[in-house]
Amino acid sequence: MPFRSLGSTVHCSIVLGSIVFASGLAASLLTLGCDNGYPIAPTECDDWCHATQRADCKEDQVPDDCVSSCEETALGRQYPECEPEWVELTECYRQAPDSAFTCVQDYSQPLNSLCLEQRRAANYCVSERAGLCFDQCVRKVETCGETLSDCEWQCSVETEDNCAAEQLELDRCLLEEPVVCRAEGSPDSLDDLRCYEPLVELLECTGCEGPGCDELPTER
Repeated sequence: MPFRSLGSTVHCSIVLGSIVFASGLAASLLTLGCDNGYPIAPTECDDWCHATQRADCKEDQVPDDCVSSCEETALGRQYPECEPEWVELTECYRQAPDSAFTCVQDYSQPLNSLCLEQRRAANYCVSERAGLCFDQCVRKVETCGETLSDCEWQCSVETEDNCAAEQLELDRCLLEEPVVCRAEGSPDSLDDLRCYEPLVELLECTGCEGPGCDELPTER
C-alpha cells in the first residue's frame, strides 16, 4: 500500500492544521479562518496527510501537494471498496503521537509496530497477494530488522495480471518457509533459494531476462 505521494492541490483545512502543528502559531492563524467561502470541503486526503506527515522530514510534501497526490494514488481512491479500511488506518495514525513517526530516506514513515492490524486489513482488502506480501514483510522486520514501510510500499507494486497466479503461489510458499536475512547488497545463492519451483514459474511467466535469470537451472 503506497505511503509516499506527489501532487499539487490546495485544501485549507490541512494547510492550517499542518502550520499549527509545525509552528505552534494557532492563536494567530485562527484569526485567518477557513470558512471564508473556500469552495472545497476537507476530504479524507486532508486527514491522511495531516495524520502521516508527522516527522518533519526533508522530503515531506507541502500540504497542498500531499493532498493532490493522495487524491490520485491513495488506497481509498485507487480501490474505492477499501475506503473504510483506509479511513480506519488514517484514524489509527492520527491518534498516534508524533514520536510514532520517523524519517526514512527523508520521508515521514510510521514505526514498524504502528497500526499493524489496520495496515494488514488494508492490504488484504486490496488483494490476497498484497496481504500475503505484507505478512511476509512483518516477518522480515521481526527477523532481520528491516523497515516495514519500505517493504510494505513494494507490496503495492502489482504483478502483471497474466502472472498474478504465479506470484500468489510464490507468496503463499514463502510464508511457510523460514526468513533468510542477508547483508545489504549480498547476492543470492542458489543453495539459499526457497520456494524454487514457484519462483522459476514466476520468472518464466514474466519473461525474466538479464543477470541471474540465465543462471537458474530448469531442475533442482
